[in-house]
Amino acid sequence: MPPTDAQLDALHEAARTERLLEEMWPRIEAMQRQMLQQALQGREHDPEAQAGAQRSLGRGTAAQHKPLSRERLRPLLRDVYRRHLEAEDVEAITAFYRTPAGQKLLDKGPALMQASMEAVQPLLMEVLGEMEKELRAEAGSP
Repeated sequence: MPPTDAQLDALHEAARTERLLEEMWPRIEAMQRQMLQQALQGREHDPEAQAGAQRSLGRGTAAQHKPLSRERLRPLLRDVYRRHLEAEDVEAITAFYRTPAGQKLLDKGPALMQASMEAVQPLLMEVLGEMEKELRAEAGSP
């Protein structure tokens, strides 16, 4: 039997899903700023490059936040979980997250996410390389 909205909401409440998503954004943005600074090394005194980088970063940040708002995510997450989990699974997972071990896993979640993001950083550098090409084209430099 598929889980109800109430069961899924209880799971996300116990799992602190919304709080974890909110805590994730500053980390992602900080990592993006750091990678952008690395991509612009040697061009620190180029105001056009810096301004273009800030515009690009701002567009990326805004573009990421809008589709991932709480109002838009909640029904999507419900549907995803409903397709993959039965009601009894949701109840068991919710019960786990309410245990000390479940709370510890949730407490360690941000550190786990940070370490995971650092592991993925080389892949994101490729994306920044593409952004740098765009900035150079915008600034008219090769």
